[in-house]
Amino acid sequence: MEILSKIQKRKENMENIENIEVHSAKLPGKFDFWRIVGKVYKNFWTRQIVGFSSIWYLLFIFGVAKDFYTHIITFTNPVSLFALYLMVNLFFCLLMFYSRLSIATQICSFLLHPCILVLFIMTDFSNYFAILPPLIVSTFILCFSKANETTKTVFFTLYAVMFVCAVIGFKVMAIFKITVPLMPPDYSMRSDDYLYSPDRHYRIVMYIDPPETENRTAMYY
Repeated sequence: MEILSKIQKRKENMENIENIEVHSAKLPGKFDFWRIVGKVYKNFWTRQIVGFSSIWYLLFIFGVAKDFYTHIITFTNPVSLFALYLMVNLFFCLLMFYSRLSIATQICSFLLHPCILVLFIMTDFSNYFAILPPLIVSTFILCFSKANETTKTVFFTLYAVMFVCAVIGFKVMAIFKITVPLMPPDYSMRSDDYLYSPDRHYRIVMYIDPPETENRTAMYY
């Protein structure tokens, strides 16, 4: 009798478990939603698509370097601008960390440091607020990417040598007062004959250099 009663209790427990599973499967709302979100988050193709954001980050760094080269930038509100710049770098860092298994992110993780070296040169090795955030992001992403460890070590060594050589070259040029076209123009030679864009959003200022050189222009917002 005891054995029969135990078997009966087990049957009742199994029936209760089945009823709970049926009812839980019919529950609408957030449980189904979060299960779908989890599947999308872990999906291979989702990571591959998000990985293309690293290409946009690469273009973003090139754009910042280009602006420092073609413009004389004056910061009217540097704190807010730096906070926005920091948030943009953090946003792309999270996207690239999520997609670190994707092919696009792994390739761009090796190309970010040369881009930052270009930015380093365009800012005359002085604007650390523009250099440090992408440098930290690129180093972090390269460390956590799923590329071969030997390859990462070789590229880290190569990038370190590139940065050291660039800094040494800049210091030597500064000591011997060697000027290059990347340096800012002489403000004392600025012409007062301003030109404006049709929408009046840009002012073009001409710098009158000595006759043996071409005129240099710079745009202001």
